[in-house]
Parts: sequence; structure tokens; C-alpha cells
Amino acid sequence: MPSYRMIPTFFLLGVALLKPEFAAANDACTDSISVNVGSLPFATAADLTGMTPDFANPTDNLRNFTCGISPEGVGIWYHIVVGSNDTSALLEATISDAPGTDTKFNVALFEGTSCDDMECLLAREYQLENQRTEPRLTWFAQQGMSYYLHVAGINANEVGPFNLDIVDVTTATPSDNDSCSAPEELVLGAEATTVNTLAAWPHGLENDFCSLHAYSRGHFYQVTTAGGEGVQVTLEGETLPDDVRLEIAVLEEGCDTCVAFSEFLTVDDLPHSIEFAATPGTPYVIVVSGERFSDVGIVQIKVDELESVSSTAGKLEGAFDRAIEATTGSGAVGTTFATAFGMTSMMVLFSAMLI
Repeated sequence: MPSYRMIPTFFLLGVALLKPEFAAANDACTDSISVNVGSLPFATAADLTGMTPDFANPTDNLRNFTCGISPEGVGIWYHIVVGSNDTSALLEATISDAPGTDTKFNVALFEGTSCDDMECLLAREYQLENQRTEPRLTWFAQQGMSYYLHVAGINANEVGPFNLDIVDVTTATPSDNDSCSAPEELVLGAEATTVNTLAAWPHGLENDFCSLHAYSRGHFYQVTTAGGEGVQVTLEGETLPDDVRLEIAVLEEGCDTCVAFSEFLTVDDLPHSIEFAATPGTPYVIVVSGERFSDVGIVQIKVDELESVSSTAGKLEGAFDRAIEATTGSGAVGTTFATAFGMTSMMVLFSAMLI
């Protein structure tokens, strides 16, 4: 006759096999640890060992390829809340290496009202020991919104300990020249000026011709030539993170008309210079900003007056060459540009055939 006293034992064993013994309380999005902006800074030590995959089902509504999350990757969740009584804030979430770890993590940030209704904002994938600086996500957390931070290994074998810090960097006083209405005057031929976009707010300037986006962060400078035909703008920097892309844009006073720009600039492209034709006595605004909101860093800018300029300087000719050059590398931006260019060419050819 079977012993019914054994049933609870086997039942408990089965339950134990369904979920790892050491799974953290925030293993699932619905159980994410809540972090209120008003209580920052937040610091914790965590470990992915024993966690379960969050996106194992390809049809899961939460699955979002733009955040680079693997179906096999195990992770844990944090819920950052900006209450209605809180003010919008500039936040930074930093993953720092735990001693002895070489785990390759993926960190993803979502915005939404619940775990079933959220969109990917940005993500970073890296191996901590190979980074020049501690990798971080930076975003503008808006009043009344909530955000979900997901830290995971890139596959089932990538697990290990890490430290997470979330801080409000709004208290860092932004520079006065983070808008077009208050550019900082640069002296032609002077020593380079440091540009620190980490403290800049979104500048709100949208200019398609200069490829400027309202959500990007940057600094504005003004330069006026005395008698030369043009200006050379040089950007320098050796400590920029590998995945940050910057842009130099030159606009006429008021920031309505684009004169020249150069984009897709990484640390490997620096130092980098652009030239533009300038009318003596006319002020021009120079913008140094990131391609995306999270593209921030510290670089140096220098301006020099030119007695003459090349035939490609000004009115976007040089910028167009730079954009074409950027498409020869990898990346979605280059692919999109090339695809759009190809489709436009085909449409023109088809129209010509009809005529």
C-alpha cells in the first residue's frame, strides 16, 4: 500500500525544480524592485546566478529586439518611478564590475505603465572588464512616468555578480550654453575649450538639414570672423566611450539655417575637423551634441580662422560626403541612409522611364 506521506515530499521537490533555489525576489518584471526618484541615490549588489529567462517566449508582448535581449538570457528587474509630486530628472544607472567577474551583460531600459505595456528606450551590451569607463544608461525621466530597468546576461551561460547604482544628476548644474539662445563665445585661434555634455539638458532644437534632434544633449558656441573667408572647427578627445556618437553642426544665428555638419563621430574619428565659408562680421552658432539622448561625453573644441576655404566647405557639401562615408561602415543608421538613397534613385529612374 503506497505511503501518502511521500506525496508532499515529491510535490515540494517538483516545485523546487520549477524555480531555481537562489532566484532573487525581482527575477520577474512583475516582482521588480521599486525605486522612487525622490529617494535616490539607490545602490545595490546583485547576482544573476539562479535567475530565469524573461523573454523565452518569442510571442511575449514584452519581447523587444531593439533592446537586444536574448531569449536565453537570465535577468532581474528594477522599477524606477517618477511620481506626480516629483520633478522630472536626469538619471544615470551604472553597472560596475564585481571582483573577479567577466560576465557579459545586457542592460535595457523600458518606459511604460506596466510590465505588459512598455517600450524599449535604450540598451547597452558590454563586457565590464573591457570597458574604458564604467558603462551607464542616462535618460530624462519625466514627471508621472515609470521606467523598467532590466539587467541580464547575453545568454544562459553569462551569469555573475554586479553592482548597480542609480543617481539623480539633475543637481549637477548644467552649463549656460546648452541652448541656442545662449551660446558661448569662442575666440578664433585660442586654446581648445572643454565640452562636457554629461551635464547638458535636451536642447529641443530640431533641424533635419543639420541632423539635429530635439532629444539630444549638447552645447552651443558662437564664432565671428574678422576678415577671413572661413572657419575650421576641430573636435578632439581620447576618453570618449566607444559606443558614443557625436555631431558637429554649424548654423546661422538663430539656429534656423544649417551651414554645415559632420555626424557619426566616434572616438576613433577624433580629432576631426570641418570647414565652412563665413561672411566677416557675421556670427555663426556651432553645436556639439550626441546623435541620441544617451550619447554624452567629454571632448575639446577649437576654432581657427581660414584665409581661404576648400571648394567643398559650407552649404553641406562636405557634410554630405561625410554621411556617404559613414554608410560604408556597419550600423543601422548607415544602412537606413543607404537604403533611402537607393530607393530614391530607383524612384527617379522609374519616373524618367515613364516620361
